Amino acid sequence: MQYTSLKLPQDEREISIRLEMADLKILHNACVDILREYPEMIGYNRVQIKLNEIIKSNENATKS
Repeated sequence: MQYTSLKLPQDEREISIRLEMADLKILHNACVDILREYPEMIGYNRVQIKLNEIIKSNENATKS
């Protein structure tokens, strides 16, 4: 596997993507694992927070 370079500011634009909740949880858990090993990785922290908000919002919506 190869890394994909982050190119700012062009990579800061919003996109629409369709993922299953399981995919979001896998990405969230990967961020958590990385942050346990490398807590200084603030980009992963930002993504983990966003994913967590989406997961919690979805769980609250399905409870209603």
